[in-house]
Amino acid sequence: MGAGLHGYNGVNPKVGIKIWNCFVKPRMIFGLEFLTPRKQDLYKLNQYHKKVLKQLMSLPERTADAAVYILSGEIPIEADVDKKILSQLMNIFRGGGIEKEIALRQLAMKDKNSNSWFIYAAKTLEKYDLPSIYDLIEDPVSKEKWKQIVKSAVNTKWIGIIKLQAKGKSSMKYISDDQYKAGRVHFIWQDVSDDTLAVKKAGIKAKLISGGYQLQENIFKQNKKIEKARCKLCNQEDEDIYHFILGCAVLSEVRKNFMEKIYLLLESKGLKNFYKINQRLMLQLILDVKSPLTPLQLHYEHDTHEIESISRGLIYALHSRRMALLKDE
Repeated sequence: MGAGLHGYNGVNPKVGIKIWNCFVKPRMIFGLEFLTPRKQDLYKLNQYHKKVLKQLMSLPERTADAAVYILSGEIPIEADVDKKILSQLMNIFRGGGIEKEIALRQLAMKDKNSNSWFIYAAKTLEKYDLPSIYDLIEDPVSKEKWKQIVKSAVNTKWIGIIKLQAKGKSSMKYISDDQYKAGRVHFIWQDVSDDTLAVKKAGIKAKLISGGYQLQENIFKQNKKIEKARCKLCNQEDEDIYHFILGCAVLSEVRKNFMEKIYLLLESKGLKNFYKINQRLMLQLILDVKSPLTPLQLHYEHDTHEIESISRGLIYALHSRRMALLKDE
């Protein structure tokens, strides 16, 4: 963070995350492949990793873990430790020598509760449904092939876990996990330029789709002393994400020009009336254009970029006006 990579500085998180992965994370886990990590150690590493990712994306501390990983294109740092251990294991088997003899001896003599590094490595293989350690001793895999096998198995396992976690989070119902892939940031960050204002706009959108933006509905859920989630601007309806983006009458002038641009694009695709009568789908389109609910007519790169750019501007304009009005109360 001392390098000025905090998201509030307007640095695009896709750049910050790449720098973190290239220069910081490797040093954090350097040498851990030679140890038997304890659960509490892995927990602390994962917690710190998530904390940094939240800072890079300017997300609040309470943001759901699954949202942090999907938006950043990351998986727990525990996965990187496991990859290193499995890589070192195969280096030993390919190299032969005294280390391989120790492996054979410990696997024969130690039970599953042992602190033996080779027992831990065997459990790690089981964790990712990889071949048995005994099979690998007899038939070691080449370096490049093993690297691909391990990367695929570990990434697939964690992506599945995170997607499952996401399905249980109501705050994440507007984030599509279809595009989620280890090493690839969410489209919010992919599409935005490195311009400071553009990054700030994307940051507000990221807070909204991850449930970290403080609408009255969120405040009501967190603080049971508040009697209702009524919008403080119009005092007509509860302030949820739909009301904020498409419903609040006080913000109607702010959203007018942006919505006209979106409807103009939709009209060119023959979808204007469809979205006029399906405002919940319009909300989904604005929040995550890469959602599987987006019609095929809008899957062209130019269209997704245009919608993302307009929606980013819309949300930031609504946010700015809302903050100004609340400040004047």
